[in-house]
Amino acid sequence: MGRISGGWLVRMALFGPLVLAAAWLAAAASGNDQAQAGCEFGDGPPFAFQGYEGPQNREDFLLAQQLAATNQLFPENEAFALPEILAGSAGNRAPQPEATIPATLVHAIGWIESRTTHTVREVHWQSIGDVLLSRDCGYGVMQVTSYFENDGEPPSRNEALVGTHYAYNTAAGAQILVEKWNDAFFPIVGFGEPAFVESWYYALWAYNGWAFSNHPAGAETDPFRSLPYPCDGPRNGYAYQELVLGCAQSPPALDGEPLWQEKPVQLPDLASLSAAGGPLDPAVYFAGWNAIRQSPLGDKHPHPFLAMSMPLPPGALPVAETALPDLAARAVREAILGEPRLDLETTNVTLTPMPNGTRATATITVANAGSGLLVYRAETDAPWLGLGVQAGVAAGVDVPFRAGEPRQATITLVADRATIPAGTAGATVTIEALLPNGDILSRDVRVDVVEVTQEIPAYEAGQPQS
Repeated sequence: MGRISGGWLVRMALFGPLVLAAAWLAAAASGNDQAQAGCEFGDGPPFAFQGYEGPQNREDFLLAQQLAATNQLFPENEAFALPEILAGSAGNRAPQPEATIPATLVHAIGWIESRTTHTVREVHWQSIGDVLLSRDCGYGVMQVTSYFENDGEPPSRNEALVGTHYAYNTAAGAQILVEKWNDAFFPIVGFGEPAFVESWYYALWAYNGWAFSNHPAGAETDPFRSLPYPCDGPRNGYAYQELVLGCAQSPPALDGEPLWQEKPVQLPDLASLSAAGGPLDPAVYFAGWNAIRQSPLGDKHPHPFLAMSMPLPPGALPVAETALPDLAARAVREAILGEPRLDLETTNVTLTPMPNGTRATATITVANAGSGLLVYRAETDAPWLGLGVQAGVAAGVDVPFRAGEPRQATITLVADRATIPAGTAGATVTIEALLPNGDILSRDVRVDVVEVTQEIPAYEAGQPQS
């Protein structure tokens, strides 16, 4: 669902950043004001999503990232399970069933992309609000972009899950990272062994976009920058992969305690590797694009950047990533997902005219009578009826919540009375509860229209209306 083909990504890479939004744009933006009428990926506007912002210690989000890295978050869900990870040098790669992502990389990506938050910064900790949205329509904690069509149609069920729930969003981000790792389009570090954090250098680069802006010896990096990147320092002048690896080595701290366990990271020796003809010489990068342009295979060229492959930095050590025991992983997963139950306060609402008479509004309240986060998706059968939220979450009683904040979700319905066809009696809004076990519970809400018997004339200058 919503995945952008590799060929399309390759072509777009010639013109700008890809796949995921630059994190500092999303983190610096206030609310969703930065979202434009159309998205960089797709012809329509961004989706209207709401999600849950967890406690400030990020414990729930970090646990989801740990499980996603070791394929223990959705191991039996085909749509969200981690793909098999390939290992080996170019032309000799094969699935390594026991391989995982070093969890510190998923933690670090989440921090760089969103400060490990899922909603806009105005939303309080432990409450529900608008999902974080970047300028190119990256959504949520992992700023996932390429999962979404943004075609003007309602979000698909999987788009709703990824857009609203931090756990599905995390799983999608981990999937994208592995897809970049597995793709022969990108060069390889060392012998392509996933247990080395350093081996993920090019996959991290590609996660944010295989663009020259992320080249460590490119024009947009500061030649005087201090490496490794200090995780809470200014981000300007660093390549994206340097930001992530810096945070892996020196995690951000809360009340003096690091948010995750640090990992030693050995960075490439830029002085030698970026020399003429070296793998990090910018000319070698552009030679890869020239090979694509000149090859009969075009963007299907099997190894256009093979010359950028480089050895592991001296001193690099494998990471002994320990997956949780099955029972413990299941308990954490169940605590994250819960057993939500849909509770609609009403199955009938009435559009009420606003004081100025030009608009009519109503609200639908979606509650969760169970536990965890209930993901819902809303869709209307009337083109004249607007939905303030297309998908969101409602919190169960077990979810940590800020005092006074509503656990239920409110969907605002808005109609321009001039667009409602004369004689229209009403419309239907369908609410779908997308449950963790894969079940979908659907309920209809009838929306009644009153006092609309003819077209509402538009105001014209010089024509006072009483």
